[in-house]
Amino acid sequence: MSHLPAITATAMTGLPLLALFSAAMAPPRDCGDSPLCDAVFDGELRRVAAALARFSRHDLTAQLVAVDARGMAVLSFAAALGHADVASALLEAGAAVDAVDSGGWTALFFAIKAGHAGVMALLLERGASVAALAADGATVLHVAHQFSVRAALNAGADVELACHLKKRRQASLKTCKHIVH
Repeated sequence: MSHLPAITATAMTGLPLLALFSAAMAPPRDCGDSPLCDAVFDGELRRVAAALARFSRHDLTAQLVAVDARGMAVLSFAAALGHADVASALLEAGAAVDAVDSGGWTALFFAIKAGHAGVMALLLERGASVAALAADGATVLHVAHQFSVRAALNAGADVELACHLKKRRQASLKTCKHIVH
């Protein structure tokens, strides 16, 4: 779905950075007795479709907005787990793209936190707000920055080298400013 290139974490692992990053980001399973939630968690589109088909329109709406103990709805689970096809089915069934959890996070926040580019693209195509503001004041850009930096560090990014290069860049910018003025 997304045309973003895979970023290699390190030559030693050869695993995509997003795969290393998203493995630790999965929310804990807390579905109670909801077959829809279980199917979403498992990423099984057929089971999701079957569960959605069993509900009347009123019950379907209730299932799509129902939240677990942390306030997460099934669309947020699909986003956090990287199940783009499941997220698409939930949106087609009427899930609100910008529904918020108890912390003010939308599904887009969860997709960004977990590094699921395909789900991010889907949510944006379906009108997800990039201006959403979480209860703590964070925006999707804050979350993207925070977790991409953390992922790079976990993958072995050299902090000392990054700081050194930043200082060199700032010094060269100061030199350029003096020449221009």
